[in-house]
Amino acid sequence: MKKTVIAVAISTLCGNVYAETNNNITEFSEVLVTAQKIEKTPYEVNGSVTVVTEQDMRQQGATELYDALKNVAGVSVSGGAGRPQNITIRGVRGNRIKIISDDVETGDGYGATDLNDKVGRNSFDLTEAKQIEVVKGGGSSLYGSGALGGMVIVTTKDASDYLTPMKDTAVEVSTNYVGESNKYQGTVNIAQRIGDSEHLLRYSQWRGNGSDNYDHAIYNRDIDGFNISLSSDFYIGDHQQISTKLSRYQDSMIRNEQLGFLTNEYNEKNDTTTDKYQLTYLYNDAGMMLFDDAKVIGYYANTNSDRKKHYYEHKKNRNITEHYYYADRGEFNEQKYGLKTQFQRKLERHNIVWGVDTAYKNHRRIMDKRVDFNGHSSLERSHPFADANTYEMGFYIHDDINWNDWEFGAGLRYDYQLMQPQNKSQFVNVGLNGLSTLDDMTSDALSPSLSVAYNFNQDLKAYLSYNRGFNAPNYAKVYGYVPHDGIPPFDILPNYNLEAETSDNFELGFKARQGIYTLNAAVFYSKYNNFISPHNDRFNEDNGRMEVRYINVDKVTSYGFELSTSAELTETLTASADFSVVTAKDDESNYISTSSPWEGGLTLDYSQDFDAFVRWNFAAAMNKVPQCGDSVDPLSCSRTSGWGTVDLGFSYEPINNLSVNANINNILNHEYIRYQDVAGLSEYNNRYNTEAGRNFNVSMSYKF
Repeated sequence: MKKTVIAVAISTLCGNVYAETNNNITEFSEVLVTAQKIEKTPYEVNGSVTVVTEQDMRQQGATELYDALKNVAGVSVSGGAGRPQNITIRGVRGNRIKIISDDVETGDGYGATDLNDKVGRNSFDLTEAKQIEVVKGGGSSLYGSGALGGMVIVTTKDASDYLTPMKDTAVEVSTNYVGESNKYQGTVNIAQRIGDSEHLLRYSQWRGNGSDNYDHAIYNRDIDGFNISLSSDFYIGDHQQISTKLSRYQDSMIRNEQLGFLTNEYNEKNDTTTDKYQLTYLYNDAGMMLFDDAKVIGYYANTNSDRKKHYYEHKKNRNITEHYYYADRGEFNEQKYGLKTQFQRKLERHNIVWGVDTAYKNHRRIMDKRVDFNGHSSLERSHPFADANTYEMGFYIHDDINWNDWEFGAGLRYDYQLMQPQNKSQFVNVGLNGLSTLDDMTSDALSPSLSVAYNFNQDLKAYLSYNRGFNAPNYAKVYGYVPHDGIPPFDILPNYNLEAETSDNFELGFKARQGIYTLNAAVFYSKYNNFISPHNDRFNEDNGRMEVRYINVDKVTSYGFELSTSAELTETLTASADFSVVTAKDDESNYISTSSPWEGGLTLDYSQDFDAFVRWNFAAAMNKVPQCGDSVDPLSCSRTSGWGTVDLGFSYEPINNLSVNANINNILNHEYIRYQDVAGLSEYNNRYNTEAGRNFNVSMSYKF
């Protein structure tokens, strides 16, 4: 089962898959996607999956999730370099979107109102990715809790991407520059075959600033970090393989600016570190009764986010100089161990995949605060939620059935979760009145999926799919305890009766690949139930404080349309287009902030001795916005005007093994605001959320 070199692949908009519109200098084969745990071509997937390849990301100089996914229909990414990044898919965001890297879920996001504005989802090095799949709609029938609204599946590179049967050693050196964040990154990949094993040592380092806006109105941020990994594949005969991977990711941000403070009076630093160890066993062509192919994965991962902030104030009050010093530190830590199994059995008309997933997770959040005022100090430590252990187990089975021109898919997964506080008396002596001992909590869910497709011929099909998504209550909502001693005072209290958030996702799609044309269209409707949000539970007359709990109250509906099409105009010219719109409302038919306007792009690609593209990106005006403020003083949140920008790209191989890519983004230097960056915010924030003006990206790589 030794693998030969895998050519860099790029999708040509077939199978409802969007591959970035820049063509590849290298010859390519069709992309295979694994979102349904069965390798398929994009055309064979009866659902919406978007693929971004490593070559796509390199051509556009993408080093952030924001860069890689910004042109994907139905998807938006907030934040940028130096700021937490968060993904929205079809009206759902935060930890309701599952991110998976090499079959293992990445670090959790933690932040206010599920916006992940404290801890983002960008806890891995994007340049390590070989391919990113964006799955739109619920995916819990295969992936369990967290896949409520969609998934992002990342596959990283290994030694087989560099070695050939005739080449036992390979070295690749690459570098890139991103103008929007003034970020430089360099990477070295060393691949080596030793006997029946292959190894890849990878090191990447970056330094720069935070993503800028049009008029440079945001605070300056300095960022730096590195990623180092070692992956090994050991081949045992023709059918078995053991793979290992060890990696460390570290990213730091420093900010020394704040409105109202002089230089050196304010300092903020955020550090994110992820350590990951993974062992995978593969057995192919086993020919056993229950499976032909087997995969067993064991892993350990630790993600830590550490934010430190301090500032000084010196001011005169009645001719007396007052000295004030404030410092706080917020640390969020996630540790997890897990074991995953996946088995596949092929029969005449059936392709069955099944498996069992187990995991143990520990989450911890510590807040330390120190205040000095004229020599008098106070220290305070708090826990926004109790340190929690979570035990998870899930069993799934899925069957793809082919019958003449019809295709059927059916899947079911059962998940069970047990959550326990590490110390049930953790909050007994906290706050004014303390809190009684904490309780355990269990939850479970059944997640089905169904699909049917009819093939009019081998290049024309229609499909209808249903997928269930669910998201189990998390530690911060179940064990949150935050006393607020302001006016009026209130306490956020635990709630052990929370139910899982669920979604019912329906999609009707059409796929065609007729000659020089491709056309992929889908309409979708999703109903989300039991959204968890804070609620004033009752007024406690004994202590005079309002009790606030997270409860299941909200229902959200989202619906929309996505289309992508392409046409080969000549042997060297290809035109393509993509459009999408998402409307999201609550149960009272009020718009919510995860809607998106009509947006998309038109692209013209050229490919012969070199590759080049020109792309027009656009979005319509956005007026479907929620209310900001409160019931006494309701105000519409930010609206955005329609806009259009033009990007240019160029790729060339001046000599063998050397590739050069260059982009000019927003070449007309247009000032505009993407709605996703101001969604749910007041108009006051607009000037800080404009996109960058004209900027450029450059990348180069050389293979020895």
